[in-house]
Amino acid sequence: MAVKKNLRTDEVAEYLSTSPRTVYRLIAEGQIVAFKLRGGPLRVPVSSVEDYVKRQVALYGLEADVSDLTKYEQFVEKSVSAVDTD
Repeated sequence: MAVKKNLRTDEVAEYLSTSPRTVYRLIAEGQIVAFKLRGGPLRVPVSSVEDYVKRQVALYGLEADVSDLTKYEQFVEKSVSAVDTD
């Protein structure tokens, strides 16, 4: 099974349990990195989302184990079944 390296903004919003508008705000503020290829939709590297989550956990002192990727793995499994060929 192939693991996606980049996510669409709607996938990031789903993963973070937030709205797409919030994802665009995080991108505009530079908290999440995004790029665009040939006029296509914005793409967000998975590593950028992981870094953002780690910073939030550190900032708010949450007792979360960021090495536990169960939620991420479930999300990827669901996303891989709908992988587009962009």
